[in-house]
Amino acid sequence: MARNAKRPYRQLLAEIAVLKQKLAAYEEAASTVGSNPAKETGAPVMDDGELFKSPVWVEKMKERRARRTTSKLRRNQVRVPDKYLRTIFDSAPVGISVATDPSCQVIWHNCAAARFLRIEPGESPSFLALTKPRFKMLYQGKELLPEEMPLKRAAWRGETSKNLELEYIWDDEVRKFARWNASPLISEDGGIIGAIGALEDVTERKQAEEELRKSKQQIDEILESISDAFYAVDAEWRLTYINHRAEEWWKRRKEDLIGTVLWDMFPDPEVTKGYQEHHRAMNEHIPVTFETFLPHFLAWVEATVYPTADGGVSVYLQDITGRKKAEEVLLENELRLEELVRERTRELEAANQRITHILESIKDPFFTLDGQWRFTYVNPSAQEQFSYLGDMVGQNIWELFPKMAGTFFWDKYHTVMESKRPLCFEAKTRYTGFWSEVTVYPYREGISVLFQDITERKRAEQALQKNEERLRALVTASSEVLYQMSPDWSMMRQLQSRGFLTYTERPNSNWLQEYIPPDEQPYVTAAINEAIHTKSVFELEHRVWQADGSLGWTFSRAIPLLDEKGEIVEWFGAAGDITERRRAQKDLLESRQKFAKAFYGNPIMMVLVTIDEGRNLDCNDTFCSTTGYTRDEVVGHTSRELNLFVDLEKRRENISKLLKTGRQENVEIDIRTKSGKILNCHMWSQLLYLDGKPCHITGLIDVTKQKQMEKEISHLDRLNLVGEMAASIGHEIRNPMTTIRGFLQMLSTKEGCEPYQDYYDLMIEELDRANTIITEYLNMAKDKAVELQPRYLDSIVRAIHPMILADANLQDKQVRLDLDFPPKLIIDEKEIRQMVLNLARNGLEAMNQGGVLTIRTRTYDGAAVLEVEDKGNGIPPKILERIGTPFQTTKDNGTGLGLPVCYSIAARHRAKIEVDTGPGGTTFKVIFKQNGIGVQ
Repeated sequence: MARNAKRPYRQLLAEIAVLKQKLAAYEEAASTVGSNPAKETGAPVMDDGELFKSPVWVEKMKERRARRTTSKLRRNQVRVPDKYLRTIFDSAPVGISVATDPSCQVIWHNCAAARFLRIEPGESPSFLALTKPRFKMLYQGKELLPEEMPLKRAAWRGETSKNLELEYIWDDEVRKFARWNASPLISEDGGIIGAIGALEDVTERKQAEEELRKSKQQIDEILESISDAFYAVDAEWRLTYINHRAEEWWKRRKEDLIGTVLWDMFPDPEVTKGYQEHHRAMNEHIPVTFETFLPHFLAWVEATVYPTADGGVSVYLQDITGRKKAEEVLLENELRLEELVRERTRELEAANQRITHILESIKDPFFTLDGQWRFTYVNPSAQEQFSYLGDMVGQNIWELFPKMAGTFFWDKYHTVMESKRPLCFEAKTRYTGFWSEVTVYPYREGISVLFQDITERKRAEQALQKNEERLRALVTASSEVLYQMSPDWSMMRQLQSRGFLTYTERPNSNWLQEYIPPDEQPYVTAAINEAIHTKSVFELEHRVWQADGSLGWTFSRAIPLLDEKGEIVEWFGAAGDITERRRAQKDLLESRQKFAKAFYGNPIMMVLVTIDEGRNLDCNDTFCSTTGYTRDEVVGHTSRELNLFVDLEKRRENISKLLKTGRQENVEIDIRTKSGKILNCHMWSQLLYLDGKPCHITGLIDVTKQKQMEKEISHLDRLNLVGEMAASIGHEIRNPMTTIRGFLQMLSTKEGCEPYQDYYDLMIEELDRANTIITEYLNMAKDKAVELQPRYLDSIVRAIHPMILADANLQDKQVRLDLDFPPKLIIDEKEIRQMVLNLARNGLEAMNQGGVLTIRTRTYDGAAVLEVEDKGNGIPPKILERIGTPFQTTKDNGTGLGLPVCYSIAARHRAKIEVDTGPGGTTFKVIFKQNGIGVQ
């Protein structure tokens, strides 16, 4: 008897275990993408199980066999997928189009394809249908006929299309691009029954290619507009680009030069400086600037070689032949002056030697003084010059010449006397009025002084100095145009031109009107008057009338020549043609302005950073407004100082890849704002060089909200799938459980079963618990009926407050209400009660004894908000990621369906649940849309 009584109990436990296993399998299937959870996960299909063979199950098996028989008859037809398969197709990231029969009159499109084609998801446009689509399809600029389209070719000819790029043009001139892959659908007997195609939206890539083409064209225009030679070579030294100036240098067409190895154009290039510097720039990846003479061009050039990202170099050649010739003239004059100085020095040395040997025979005044400043020797010339003083020997010099005390001579004589070092200086004596070169020599007893008359030499030197000043002025101001002006600029005395301005040798008092445009004349006159007033160099850039009658730009520089009194004698100047340079500067300024507008006005975050130090050079307004930093806080600082990047190791890896590839695109990275908020971003970076220093410009796109939306959509998809499963299988599970429970109750009353009454009660209790789980599971059904009535949230909270308070008292915890009377909502009172109870009980269970649970209502931004706040330890990050997922629980006896039920109720009321958690507690916020409008 005992053995027979145990067998139903073991069988019942096995059935319950299988039931739990199947529920777990459906939970796992709910989180995957597919129309058949059992097929995807490997779990047993509940309809095919052998556990519950009730009459209802038998009827379902008959219906299934009938459906399978019908499906065999339709095997050679393509049908539109059911709603589960449709869900999968609609969730695909690429567009999918299916022709349901070989005629291609009806074409089914998923959501991605519908968005691209700008149609509603239910539409099925076809070029063979009565209503033609509102767009044209083009391939390589030519409109396609219906038989040339990918799906028609697949369905009619059995052809497969791969990576076919097509252009779409709508009636409202919207243009898009798509990459097509299409294949025919083959039946089991080998016949074509339709076609399927996948399209990928490549509009952004095509637009980016067009922008790149325009940018390259703009760069080519800039390089062609400069007056100096420019060319670029790849890593194999093949010419990849040359401008028109380089064509003129080499006297060959660009078409003939592109692809030519650079060094094949020069004889023995290995021994030249250019060859060595080019290789140094390429091998060391550094910019190099050098000067060299090109014999085959008979010209000096200044070359700047920049390494490029593709391993080659770009070279800028500037003709500096004119500057070199000016430097040679200057060097020649300096050498001439040095020779004059050396010659004069030799003459002075010879004079000193003659003084040493024939001191008495010299005709220049010479005398010696002892330590008491008494004359010990005076030569005849000096005695004769001061004969009115009588014999000077033995007398004190400062007593004979009292006016010399404290003068220039006093200082010099005392310096030599004290330092015992000879001194030579030039001076104009007060007593004679002549210029003398005074040489003072120390000796053991005192000093010796020699006066040498240099009056004539000073005059010659002054004349020579004037000539040298004129020569230096000519060299300094050398350019294409040389001119001389009167002291007040009223007369142009001479103008020597080489074609830039009209040449004239005769004095011209009307030069201002002939050479300067009327609107420039006040500007030029003011600069001239300032130079005359300050007696300084005149320098000015201004417009002039050129020799051909057109307007050009010149840089004019004139130097004043002064007489002995410091008055201006004349002006000597030069003017150069800078018309092309001004045009290039204007073009460069416009280019920089365009870049500045694109940089500062860009709606995404942009920052310019150095590579070596990682220091921020600039950032745009979007970067400042998003991160919360000011431009002054960003510029000059590094991202490490700002604590910008969350993962520094990942950032270093990105920089390393950037240095190798020159560009990084679509890199996911997290940044930290000034307030500490973490933002998810997509990052791209481009390597560039500024003033020869490697830098990178980086763009950051904030996709935090997008990530959150994707997470919420994924969560809602799982809830929808679980709800649909609950609605379809919940009742099928409860029917056999009801039968089992009834038999257990009946058996428990049978005679002889009293000893096993505890077993029967335990089994019935477990069945009731399983039934409770199924009841909660059914609450997540998407199509569950709701009774909508106008209700206040405050009234519902107050009604269930005693029940929540009773639970709190049992757990030695407190409940506080903070109700702010939000507007009336159209809601189902029973479901809202259940949601509040579930959230409140979860909050109570999350707290220790003495904790306070707060239930709050308020109005925020026109929406009613319900908040349940606990003072627990917060939700762990791993649990928070799967919050609201069915059967996800941290409780020992929890079902894991409480929060999913709350999310399902919120979804039926078009409400949104937000979670704010931390070490100090957790707050669940339920945000209802205004007045509950649109509740389904």
